[in-house]
Amino acid sequence: NNVALACYKNSRCYMSFIIASAVVVATLSETMGQIVYSVVLTLLAYGIAISAEIVTAASTYTAGVVEFSANQTLSIETVSRKEAVHKMMNNLDGFEELLQEAQKYGVELVVFPEEAISGFMFLSRDQVYPFLEEIPDVSQSQLVNPCIDSGFEDREVLKRLSCFAKNYKIVLVANMGDRQPCPVSTNSSCPPDGRYQFNTDVIFENDGCLIAKYHKEHLYAGEKEIFDTPPLTHVSFQTSIGVKFGVFTCYDILYCDPPLELVEQGVKNFIFPTAWGNLYPFYVSTAFQQAWSRRTQTNLLASNQHFPNRNSFPIDIHFYLTGSGIYSSGRALSYFISGTDFKPASGKLLISKLPMDPNSVQRVQDSNVTGTNVDGIDMEDSSYLNYVSLSEQGGGVDQASFNFSADLSLQCTLEYKMKTTREKEIYALGAFIGPRPDDPSFIYAVCALTKCNSLTSCGQPVTNYVASTSFERIRLSGNFPAGSILFPTVMTTDLNLVEPSHVKLGNNFLTVEDVEQPVLAASLWSRVYNNPCKL
Repeated sequence: NNVALACYKNSRCYMSFIIASAVVVATLSETMGQIVYSVVLTLLAYGIAISAEIVTAASTYTAGVVEFSANQTLSIETVSRKEAVHKMMNNLDGFEELLQEAQKYGVELVVFPEEAISGFMFLSRDQVYPFLEEIPDVSQSQLVNPCIDSGFEDREVLKRLSCFAKNYKIVLVANMGDRQPCPVSTNSSCPPDGRYQFNTDVIFENDGCLIAKYHKEHLYAGEKEIFDTPPLTHVSFQTSIGVKFGVFTCYDILYCDPPLELVEQGVKNFIFPTAWGNLYPFYVSTAFQQAWSRRTQTNLLASNQHFPNRNSFPIDIHFYLTGSGIYSSGRALSYFISGTDFKPASGKLLISKLPMDPNSVQRVQDSNVTGTNVDGIDMEDSSYLNYVSLSEQGGGVDQASFNFSADLSLQCTLEYKMKTTREKEIYALGAFIGPRPDDPSFIYAVCALTKCNSLTSCGQPVTNYVASTSFERIRLSGNFPAGSILFPTVMTTDLNLVEPSHVKLGNNFLTVEDVEQPVLAASLWSRVYNNPCKL
């Protein structure tokens, strides 16, 4: 028994012990053999249990994502490199406090948000330039380790991130600016200032080595004024955790390439740094993160910045950031969305244990809502959708269905049955197909059921994000264009998310059944492509 206990965690050692025990049984007298046989059976059962524990441990990993409030540069003046480094070191001090917390809980990988080191309040290429560093290309045959290698003394951010990963023995993902010189005279695509500037994710192994970098492919709005669009790349990387990850950034999630192409390539675990501004009801950060994980049947580690309302900045930036989470095939293992302001250069760490294979039957933990303090969350609205209220169509506690067309290209249908309803609560069906106002090439379609504050304010964020009406069943569908890839979002009161067992996504339809909490909104969203992508 002592031998077994000493070596059970070594599978070869334990198996040798079992075989030796069996030999002993075969050579002993019948009576003694029966006694030993009983002991061996007990140990064998114990070994099977231990083996199952070892297999379970080996098939999961512990990850953390951070929601972070960066110390922002609000001046329109260009600062010196020394001033930029000082500002970034302040944010990295906040990173280190969170990494110390992660280490205590045995976290193996931590993801920080997009532009959480430099901030994002820049108006020109020159203004962001002092915050950029030249990030080396990654060669698996000769990895660089900025923490210990020479030549990185003037690349303070790279060096400190690398040392974070090495000192805390954590795989680290962060986002920073990359600058790459180019010859204007011989390279026609080189910008006039003689350098490329990229929004970049960097990944460090737990020994400090830089193992991957990814240049954000799809730049959003004002980013196009300060960063360049890189050649399309599909970045995935293997880690010491035993997991292969794909990575993409913020606005990329709304495109086929690179995220959906990586899914097609068989990647099952994804890292998603973002600075996501919420739009009610179908671009709410946590709901869309869950929808992407559900639709792709993958693990998604989503890390967002935290500036949740108009009071977060001295100026109104018109988009409000909060909402991070860890998801496995649509299960929200841990998520956070809150209107409470953070002090600058501080954040919230979410931790979950995930299955390496999100399609396994293994259930690693229950959902953990680490914060949905919705008071104070501001969002942009979707009042530009065409809405018709359920009451106008004869809705109520009985089942009802109706069709509604945004134009000739999209018809949305809703069938529903309410369980309980609170008098004066108004729900409406919204529909839209067309381009984003800021990007005519970005065509999308959406069918959405949402609670409204009034008949004339549908699409505006619901007061306090509270609902009282429970639905026994919702079926939302639309005649989406051929090749559409639909992402289903469902939120209940207080912006809570719904377990995947209550949601079914079919060919151009979504059903939601037996959700205990009152439903705030449900939607089907899809990009419309000239050349549809696969999934």
